[in-house]
Amino acid sequence: MHRSAVQKAVDEFLAPRLAEGGWKRRGSRGFVRRRGTTCWVIKLVHREYRQEHGACRITAKIMRLHFLPFTSRKVMETLIRSPMLWREWDRWAEPRYLLARHTTRHLGELTEAREQLWYSYDASDRADCERVLAELATDVETFAVPWLARGWLWRLPDKDPARKERHKVHHVKLRQQLA
Repeated sequence: MHRSAVQKAVDEFLAPRLAEGGWKRRGSRGFVRRRGTTCWVIKLVHREYRQEHGACRITAKIMRLHFLPFTSRKVMETLIRSPMLWREWDRWAEPRYLLARHTTRHLGELTEAREQLWYSYDASDRADCERVLAELATDVETFAVPWLARGWLWRLPDKDPARKERHKVHHVKLRQQLA
């Protein structure tokens, strides 16, 4: 099976680092961590994605699910694996979703950027893929895990748009170089 450079970097670099923190793999781009009836979910999202080359972007969505205490593990697994998990929930059309309440954030909203942040990388450069995934993993450990654990009690860092601008400039330079 053909794997892109970023997927190889996820498999070899990001997945083991998250596994040390108790995260389990869900598909090729998802990770789950459970604590009783609470589940934490991370999903990697690609934009302008190319298999082998080009300027690409990646980000992560973070979700906290609180299930009702009597919810069975089988129902939890079904909901976590459902493709509807990341879409807007119509609780009345799908009664299983009445068993959980969820909160979803983009990783960038939890960092000092305080808005959606896309991490740019060159898909043909393995070192660049690993650099971006290292930054993403550090942000998950630094910002997402405390937010997941404490919820609204966690204080967001002060807003600083410099990082978002740095990623935008990097992405524009990559597109110009590879065009």
